[in-house]
Amino acid sequence: METYLSKQAMAFLWSMVLGGALGAVYDWFRVGRILKKKAAFTVFLEDLLFSLIAALSTAFCLTLTNYGQVRLFLLVGEGAGFLLYYNTLGALVALQARLLARLLRRIRAFLTRFGHYFAKKIMNILKKPFIFLKEWCRMLPYDTIRRRKRLDRHDRRKKE
Repeated sequence: METYLSKQAMAFLWSMVLGGALGAVYDWFRVGRILKKKAAFTVFLEDLLFSLIAALSTAFCLTLTNYGQVRLFLLVGEGAGFLLYYNTLGALVALQARLLARLLRRIRAFLTRFGHYFAKKIMNILKKPFIFLKEWCRMLPYDTIRRRKRLDRHDRRKKE
């Protein structure tokens, strides 16, 4: 069974793509860690899950591209794809996640300081239509009684 150079080059490129995809998966876990501080056990479980995902996807990629044979150049390609993603797009994603985390922390601090005041104001604004409906529903039976009395008077006048 011969392996041609073009097949090896395609396998190398696919392993780089897989490395970039694994970098995106790792970023997904990293953004979760940046946005919310997690316990060490949770981080351990996430790392274990990432390792499992990486191992299974590497085995699947090796099966598809190189008949399941583990070659060093494929592992190097996967690592290069991961590092390429991690140092380019991954750095931007992490920066945005840190900025978002900082913004969310400031919003939370502001709301804990002044939130009760604004919450009361917002609730009063939101309650007004419901208060109107409640009063309208309460007055509805009285209005219908008054209308009936008016109609009865009007009918009596017509009969006379």
